[in-house]
Amino acid sequence: MRTERIRQEQDQGVLPELEWDIEDMERYDTVYIGTCLWNGELPPAVKAFLAKTELEGKTVIPFGAAGAADREETEQMENLVKKAAPRSDVVEGFLQKSGEPADRAETISWLVKIGQVIPIRIEAGETELTGVLFHNKISEELAERLPLEASLYEPADFAKAFNLEKALAEPDSRTRMLELGGACLLAGGCCRSAVFP
Repeated sequence: MRTERIRQEQDQGVLPELEWDIEDMERYDTVYIGTCLWNGELPPAVKAFLAKTELEGKTVIPFGAAGAADREETEQMENLVKKAAPRSDVVEGFLQKSGEPADRAETISWLVKIGQVIPIRIEAGETELTGVLFHNKISEELAERLPLEASLYEPADFAKAFNLEKALAEPDSRTRMLELGGACLLAGGCCRSAVFP
């Protein structure tokens, strides 16, 4: 019954009234659109968001889940987002198969490919980790300094830190707040490295 109603609403072009608004949308250069495909279409709520939100000149990145999650279905999602937000710059999207956990390496490879993250490798003694830096002024400056070697210290009993010889730009935008689980290391390919003895 619900599927039939969705099909009828899609055929009639019915868009729901959204109960929320994003304030100061002009502050954002990049917008991620998390969605799926319903009967080969964007869900009505996603269409409603794209119809009411000014995205001119913004980079729009579609991602989500779908039945096939192949390149053809991904291109279909991209084209639907382009049609709904024609004055934005819609980049290559990413779909994973519905009901399956995301493949971390594939997700990171996609984010690297579309220029959203900088892959790094960290060595600490015998341990090697891969991770990413999200693109911003500070991350890009740090990536330019790699590879680097630094000694670690423990500012808390669950964290390791190191000091740089020269401070990064915009020191006020950095934080000293540490909390358990606060680091985000993601698997992926590497192009730069940091070594900790």
